Amino acid sequence: MNETVRIFFVSAIPEFGDGTRARVAIVRTGTFRYRGKDITLTVKDFEDMAKNLREYRAGELAFDYDHGTAVGETIDERMAAGWKPKDAPLEIERYADQDGGILWSLVDLTPRAADYARNKEIRFCSAEFSKHYFHPEAKKDVGTYLHAVALTNRPFQEKLPGLVLMSEQAAALCEAMRSEKTEGRVVVGKAGKRFYGAGE
Repeated sequence: MNETVRIFFVSAIPEFGDGTRARVAIVRTGTFRYRGKDITLTVKDFEDMAKNLREYRAGELAFDYDHGTAVGETIDERMAAGWKPKDAPLEIERYADQDGGILWSLVDLTPRAADYARNKEIRFCSAEFSKHYFHPEAKKDVGTYLHAVALTNRPFQEKLPGLVLMSEQAAALCEAMRSEKTEGRVVVGKAGKRFYGAGE
């Protein structure tokens, strides 16, 4: 079988581009202590998140400030900081030398949020999720469910890569990749450079 592989060098893009689209690390695998309980996240949880986002949210995912859409008391506190492009799938980057990985997403930030990121006033993301979520419409346990993602400087998980704004050129390149209906993949080279890859 013939296989076509396309590799795009994202590491050549400046750390803070001139656009409003960013690529963000949402959450990573591992076992963590939260409010007195151990929570374990696996690649299977990420697969559930991606599946549920497609099936029940039509790909919609809100990014807010410090979980404001859940806990904010005023409309300003509950305002979105951006949205994942509806047709851009969540990416699961698997570790090369061990089990586990990181869940990534593209996000189209509002101009205000993009300025915060560009000026390094906000740097990280923190996922809001439920394990064994009972979906009210499906009327069943749908597994791990991703509700929203917060832009924050105090993420629940440490050691996550920081938010990276793309240049307009890089954003257009990603859009072209997805328009060809290829399956997005991420490959980490020996030198630590990160690439976008797509094959079919």
